[in-house]
Amino acid sequence: MKLMIPISALAFLLCLSQIVRADTVQVETLPYDYGSLNGFYSIGYHISMGLVPTLKNETLQKVADLVTDNGGSVSDVASDILKAYVGPIVFMVFGGLLALAAGLSCLIICCGRCFCKCCGVTDYQPAHEKRTLLYVAGFILFVSFPFVLTGAIIYGKAVDDTYDTLSQDAYEDIQRIIFDLEGLVTNTTAEIIDSVGKNVQTTFDETADEINAAPHEMIINFETTTGLSVFSSETKNRDEAVGAVQDDITLCKGELQNILGIQAGTEVQDQLTTVGLLQTALDGLNIAMQAFDKGMAVVNINVTNIERDLNTSLGKSSGKIKEAKDSVTATTDDITTAINDMHTSLQKVENTTQQWIDDVKDWSGLKAFRSGMQALGLFPLSIALVFLIIGIVASGGRIARSQTKPHQRSTRSHISGGLSVAGIYIGFMVSAFIMVMSVIFFFGGFAVSSVCKPLFRDDAYALYRASDKFDIEVDPYEDKSGDNPIATNIGNIFRECSSRTMFSLIGGENIISVNDVMDTIKFAELQTEANEKIPEKIWPTNGRPDLTAVGSAIGEWNKKVGPFQDANADDFLKQTLVKNQNDQNVKQAHNDLVKLQTSVKTLSAVLAQYNDGVNTLQKYFANDKLTHDALSQQVNDTFKEVTDTTQVGLQAFIDDLMNNVAPCGPFLILYDNVGVLVCDHIGRPVHGMWAALGLAALALLPASFSLLLLVRWLLRMDSHYYRDEIEDTGPMIWAGSAVPPEVQTIPATMSSYSYPRNQSLGRLDLKPIDEQPFPADYADSRPASQQLHRPDSLYPEVGLPRANKGFEEYSGDGRRTDNWDIPLPEDSPPSTTQRLRRF
Repeated sequence: MKLMIPISALAFLLCLSQIVRADTVQVETLPYDYGSLNGFYSIGYHISMGLVPTLKNETLQKVADLVTDNGGSVSDVASDILKAYVGPIVFMVFGGLLALAAGLSCLIICCGRCFCKCCGVTDYQPAHEKRTLLYVAGFILFVSFPFVLTGAIIYGKAVDDTYDTLSQDAYEDIQRIIFDLEGLVTNTTAEIIDSVGKNVQTTFDETADEINAAPHEMIINFETTTGLSVFSSETKNRDEAVGAVQDDITLCKGELQNILGIQAGTEVQDQLTTVGLLQTALDGLNIAMQAFDKGMAVVNINVTNIERDLNTSLGKSSGKIKEAKDSVTATTDDITTAINDMHTSLQKVENTTQQWIDDVKDWSGLKAFRSGMQALGLFPLSIALVFLIIGIVASGGRIARSQTKPHQRSTRSHISGGLSVAGIYIGFMVSAFIMVMSVIFFFGGFAVSSVCKPLFRDDAYALYRASDKFDIEVDPYEDKSGDNPIATNIGNIFRECSSRTMFSLIGGENIISVNDVMDTIKFAELQTEANEKIPEKIWPTNGRPDLTAVGSAIGEWNKKVGPFQDANADDFLKQTLVKNQNDQNVKQAHNDLVKLQTSVKTLSAVLAQYNDGVNTLQKYFANDKLTHDALSQQVNDTFKEVTDTTQVGLQAFIDDLMNNVAPCGPFLILYDNVGVLVCDHIGRPVHGMWAALGLAALALLPASFSLLLLVRWLLRMDSHYYRDEIEDTGPMIWAGSAVPPEVQTIPATMSSYSYPRNQSLGRLDLKPIDEQPFPADYADSRPASQQLHRPDSLYPEVGLPRANKGFEEYSGDGRRTDNWDIPLPEDSPPSTTQRLRRF
C-alpha cells in the first residue's frame, strides 16, 4: 500500500480514525462551554464563518499545502482570501470607515467649538422649543450605556478565555487528542491482526491440513466404496481366526482319536469325520486366501501409486494456499503499515503542534500579554463609561430641572456641560480606537475561520476533494507492481464516515475479495489436475486376485461348518458324551469341540464380511469406468469441501473488515475534536473579542452624538441663541458657553445707573422700573434680531432685576443671577469689566 500524501495532523486524522472498533476505544467529543457567553461568541463565530467564501481551487490548493506540511501559512491563506473575495474586505472596510467617521467627528466638533463661531456647535437650545431632543439624548445615553458596559465585560472575559485556552486548555486538549490517537492506532493494528489471525490464518491452516490429508482420505473413501477396505481391515482378524480354527481342529482330532478306543461307536466316528471335513475346507480356504492376498498385494500397489500421485498433485494446492495466505496477510500488513506510516507523519505534526502550545504556555510574557490586551480595551472603555454615567446623570437632572425651574443654567449644569464636552471628545476617540482594535481582532478571527471552515466545518469537504494530495492509494490484492492502486479521496470518506468502516470506504471490495483469493489458489485447476492423476484402469491387468476362487472357498467353508452352526449343533456336540461321560478324555474331547465351535463362528463372521467385500469388489473389477469414477468422485468431494472451507473463512474475514473492524465513526469524532480545538476553543473567544469591541464601539457613536445634543441644554443661558462680539474685544467664552449680549453690553448701556461699586444683584435694593427707566438717549444700534429686549416686554408685571432670597437668585426677566456681579457704569474702573469676563 502506498499513500500519495505524508499526511499531517489535521489532514490525516480522518483516515486513521476509521480503523478502530468502537467497542475497543471510546472516543468522546471534545466539549466546549463558555457559559452565558456561548451565545455571544456564536454570533461572532457565525458572522466570521459566514464571510468565508467558497474557495477557488488555487486557494484550496494553498490550504492543502498548509495542512500537509508542503508550505504556506495561515496568514498567507487568509491574505489570499482577502485579496480574492469582497465580503471580508467590505466588513473590515466598514469597520475602518466607522473608526474614521468617529475620529473625524471628534476633530470637526473640536475645531468647531474652538475656532468656528458660525459652525453651530456652540449654539444653545432655545427654551421655547420642545424638550424632545433632550429626552432623545437622555434615552440614547441610557440605552447605549449597557451595550458599552456589556462589550467591555465580554471583551475582558474573552481575553481571559483566550488566555486560559492558550495557557492550559489547548495543552490538555492536544494531549487528549494524541492519547486517543495513539489508542486508535494501537487498537486498530491489533484488531486487524486479530481478524487476520481469526479468519484468514485459521482458515488457510485448516485448508492446508485438509489438503495434506486429502489423498489418504480419498483412498480410504475409495477403498470403502469399492470394498477394498474390508480386506485391509479384516485380513488380520481373518488370519487370527483361521489360526484359532486350525488349532482347535488339531486338538479335536487328537481327543476324538483317544476316545475311540474307550467308546467305540458311530457317534464319535461321525464327529471325527466331520472335523476332518472341516480341516479339508480350512485347507482349501487357506489356499484361496493366500492366492487372494497375493493378488491384493498387486492391487494395493496400484492404489498406493495413485495415492502418491494425488499427494503430488495436491501438494501444489498446499503451495497455492500458502501463497494466498501470504498475499492476504501482505495486503492486511499493507494497511497496518500505512497506518503506522501515517501515524509517523502525524506524530511530526503533533510534536510541532505540541511544541507550539508548550512554547505559548511557557512564554513568560503570556500573562503580561493578557494584561496588555485587557488594558488596551478596558482602560479607554472605562473612561468612556465614566463620562457616559456623567451624561446620564446630567441629562436626568436637566430633564428634572426643566420640569420645575425656569430654563436657565445652574452651576451644576454648567459643570456637567463642560464634562459632557470632554465626554464627546473621549467618546469619539475611544469609539475610533476600539473599532480599530475590533477590525484587527476580526482579521485574526477571520484567519482562523478561513482555515477552519474548509478543513473542519464544510459538509461537502471541498478542500479534500479538490486536491489529490488527500487521496489514499492502496495496492489491490495480488498487485505486486503497484501500478494500479485503488485511490480514495478523504473527502469522500468523510461524507459517508458515520455509518461505515474504513475498509468499505476505501473500496475494500475492490482491494480484496473472496473470488480474488480463490483465483489465486485455483482449486478448480488443482482438482482437474488431481483427476488427471487417476488412471483409466486402476486394477492391474495381470496378477489381479481371483475373486471367484475366494468366493468358492468361502462357500465351501460355509457348507462344512454346518454341524457347528445349524440348529442341531448342540446335539452334535453331545454325541461324544453318550457313553462314559464321566471319563476325563471324553469330557476334554467335548470341551474341545465346543471351543472349535466358537472359533468356527468367529471365522465365519470374518469370512462373511470378506464375502461382502468380494462381491462389491467383483462389481468394480468388472467395470473400470465405475472404479475410475468412484475415485474421481472422492477427489471432487475433497476439493469441494476444501473450497467451501476456504470460501467461508475468507468471506468471514471480508465481512469482518467491511462491517466490524475499523469503524469510521470514532475517528471522525477525533478529527472533529481537532476542529473543536481550533475553531471553538481558540477561535470562539477571538470572535468574542472583536464582536465585543465592535458592539462597544458602535454603541459609543450614538452616545457621543447624544452628548453633543445634551451640551446644548446643559450650557444654555437664555431662551434665545446668543452670539455676538463686545465691540473690539470679541465674544466672551467660558467653559464652552457664550455670554449673552445683555451682559456683554451692560458696560455700554447702564452708564446712567448709580449702583454702589462692586455690589451684587442680590445685595442691591432695586427700585421699581418706573423709578429707574432706561436712559432716554439709549438706542440699540444692533440688528433687530439681536437687540436687547426690554425686560417689561418679557415680563411686564416685573420691573428691573430684583433680588430673590436663597442661594438661587433671578433677575426680573427670569435670568439666574446667583453670584453675578453687576458692573459699575461706564466710568467704572477696568477691573469691574474684567470681572464680568470671568463670568
